[in-house]
Order: sequence, then structure tokens, then C-alpha cells
Amino acid sequence: MTEPLKNGQVDPQLRRRPGFAVASPRSTAAGAFPRGSEDSGSAGAVPPGFAGLTQSTHRSRPTGRRRTATGETSTWNSSDGSLSGIRNDSTVPTNRGEKTRLRTGWELPELIRPLPVRERRCARTPRLQHHQPAIVEYVYLSRFATASQVQRRFPNWLRTARTTQWQLANLVQLGYLAITPVRSTSPNFPFVYFATIRGVRLINDTYAAHNLDTTYPVGEGRKASGVAVDSILHELLLTELELAVRLTVESRDDLKLLTTERRYYRRERQLRFYQAGRTRRVIPDAGFMIRVGKADLATSQNNSFATMLNFVELDNGTMSPSRVLEKLQQYAAWAESESGQKHLQQTYSRHRSSVPQSGFRLLIVVHDKQRPDGDQSRLAALFQQALELPASMRDRLWFATAADLKAQQDHSPPLGGEIWYRARDARTWLREFRRLPEQKANGIRRQFVAGQLLALPHHSIFPHT
Repeated sequence: MTEPLKNGQVDPQLRRRPGFAVASPRSTAAGAFPRGSEDSGSAGAVPPGFAGLTQSTHRSRPTGRRRTATGETSTWNSSDGSLSGIRNDSTVPTNRGEKTRLRTGWELPELIRPLPVRERRCARTPRLQHHQPAIVEYVYLSRFATASQVQRRFPNWLRTARTTQWQLANLVQLGYLAITPVRSTSPNFPFVYFATIRGVRLINDTYAAHNLDTTYPVGEGRKASGVAVDSILHELLLTELELAVRLTVESRDDLKLLTTERRYYRRERQLRFYQAGRTRRVIPDAGFMIRVGKADLATSQNNSFATMLNFVELDNGTMSPSRVLEKLQQYAAWAESESGQKHLQQTYSRHRSSVPQSGFRLLIVVHDKQRPDGDQSRLAALFQQALELPASMRDRLWFATAADLKAQQDHSPPLGGEIWYRARDARTWLREFRRLPEQKANGIRRQFVAGQLLALPHHSIFPHT
């Protein structure tokens, strides 16, 4: 005989029937614990007072965090204590009920934005130091400069990288310098500084305080949309070359840097001349004038190089060799024109010197930005075009690769080594070059020039002491 069930228990045979639900009555007797439902999976009883803290077997997500299929990431919102999603993909948000789609090519320009200018707040308001107008003037004359270039220009004032960065940041906070927003660069790309209108006025006021009439025009500001990285790199390489020239000149007592120029693009500084009834112009990338000789002895070790005007062209490999030849021909036409002769006469007379026989030198720095190891082949291509010029212009050309200048950057002085090619050294094999067949001339002649460059002598742009 079966023993009767107690305390509301149910026959096990009934529990096995499908669809049969059993409610577990809670005992109200004193000292009795309520038992959980066997169907719910509770293993034991819950003590009194803890019935509201029982954990549900159904795991739910926290409020505010939702699973998405578009790659959203959750961030904490401190205002209301919730999590909000930030889209981190290249899809386009659509209306509810529509699927997300990838962006088309026409929508990609919307994703290109200049990097935000990172501002650093100082604990206290910085004050202008007595030497900092000279730093602002150097940045202005160079157009664009990095902290490394500024430190090497003023090693006595800026002895460490930390001091350099701190003082440049103070000048930015004071409004005398600004940071150029450069796009498409790695995080390790340094800040690029330029002088603001307020900085140029500071330079002019400093000269006026010392009763000097030197003034610089204002009006150069940064672009709101950022500056192309190719243009910035072009300007920084020119600043590096000008700094190497300055450091080399300062290391020798027989050299003097008379003037530098980085703004030939301005209308009043362009090299203009008339040809075939039209006004032509030549815009060098940079220029500087060097005087050789000890001032106390009034002598020069090289009479033909007593004072020399140097123009600089930095080739990044963006123009075709034939287009470079056209620009070199414009230099030759300007040098032979009446306005060119007048410009040279005024430039040299300003420094109390006579115009040398060659008139000027043209330094061409060759760099192929599209190929890391393509400087030498680019040099052969431009050197080949230089052989098509008349002898008067060909003798003015000096070539050097950016790779060779980079290898000399840690030497003291940086431009003391012999790394420059002279086009006039090709006189010995110029006839052989011109006898080459005209069919496939670019390939055959370029290979010939590349082989001859290996045997050409190297020169220094400054006479040896």
C-alpha cells in the first residue's frame, strides 16, 4: 500500500505527463522555508528576506548596451550614467528597416578631414623671452620648420628637445606661431610650425625698437582645409638644405651667408623677362648668396667665387624630364635677357660686389618620392636633359641627390663633403652622347648617361680651405 504524499507533493507519474504544470505552494508555517519550483531549476530553498534577491536563470544584457551588426562600440555617458554606441565602420546609416550599405567612391571625400590641432594648456600664462623673436623670424624666413630644425639653428638657447618643444608650444599659445594641419601622415610626423601675422608684427616691432628699418610683409596664413603633405615635405626639405648651408658657413671663418630667399613666388620677387612679345617668369624654390674670403684680409681663395648667387630647385619626381628641361631653358633665357642682367646687377651691387662671369649657379636636388631607391635613376634622367642646353647654361648646373644629402646630415659641417655633380664635367663625352642613335633615344642615352655618372668626379659647393 502506497504511503500518502505530504506537504502538497505531487505524484512523480503526473509530473512526467507533457503539459502538466505544478505550482509549488509556499508554506506559511512558522519556521518553514519556501521551496523553489523544481521545474525552474532551483536546487535548494531560499531563506526568509532573500526572496527578492533570487537570480533569474535568464541572462539579460545591461541597460543601454545593445548588440549590433555594424561594429558599434559602447562608451560611458557620465551625464545620465548610460552607455552609448559610436559607429566605427565605413557604412552609411540608413532609415529604420533598411540594411546598411558600404560607402561609394563619391562619398569618400567626406571622410577626409585635416587632423585636429592639438592644443596644450600651460599651467600659467607664458611670457615672451628676449631671444624668442629671433626664433619666430627664423620660422618666418623658412616658411615652415620643425622643432628639430629650430633646435639645430639655435643650439645655445635650445639645448634639449624638451626645452625646444616647450618654448615652441609657448609661442603657439601666445599666437606668434601656429601649427600646420597636415593630412595623411603617421602619428610620428612632427609638428610643422609657421609664423602668424601676429608673429610677423612682433618681428617688425623688435626691429623698430632697435632703430632698424627691416620690415617683413604680412598676409600669409594657414589654410583652413589643411596643407597637402607633398607641399609640406617639399618645403621642409628646402628648410633642411638652407639649414645645412647655414651650419656649414658658420663652421668656417672664410665664408659668409649674405642673404637667403624662400618667397620667389611673390610677384615682386619673381624672375621676369620678355620673350616673343610675352612676359615670362621663373620661380626658383629657394636662393642664397655666399661670399668667400676673409673680410680682414679682403682676399678670396677663389676669385671666380668671391660672391655667388645660388638658386635652388628641389625635384620630387612629379614633373616629367621634358618639363624640367623647359624650366631650365627659361632660366637660360632669363639670364640672357635685359631684365635678367639688370636683376643680377642690382643683386650683386646691393652687396658691393661685381657680377661674376657665370652670373649664378643653379643647384638641383634630385629626389624620387614615388620610389624609395629611385634618386640615382632620376638623376640620370635630369642630367640627360641638361646636356641639351647651351654650354653657358649647362656650366651653371650642379646636381645632388636627396639620398646623398641625407647621408651627410650628421657630418660636421653637413655640406663639407663632395657629393655634387657638375654638368660641365660631361664635356669629355658629350660628342659621344650626341652620336647615339635617335631611335629609342631616351632608353639608350639614359643608360649611357647613367654609366658615365659613375665615373664623374664629385665636388663641394664651397671651395676647400
